[in-house]
Amino acid sequence: SVEQQSPETYRRMFADSNARWAAWVAKRMEQPGVVFVAVGTGHLIGRDSVHQRLTERGFEPVRVS
Repeated sequence: SVEQQSPETYRRMFADSNARWAAWVAKRMEQPGVVFVAVGTGHLIGRDSVHQRLTERGFEPVRVS
């Protein structure tokens, strides 16, 4: 995995990025209206995923296919 091969790359590309995305989505959800966020597969898996970060913030992300 990227995380095992290059922890720093993983942190920058996924963990940090996903945390920022989740923070942005949480902030945006404070405003009225509908929010749709398209996220690539690599950001939806694992303990640092956008999905996990939003769940930790009390949201219930839903997959739309």
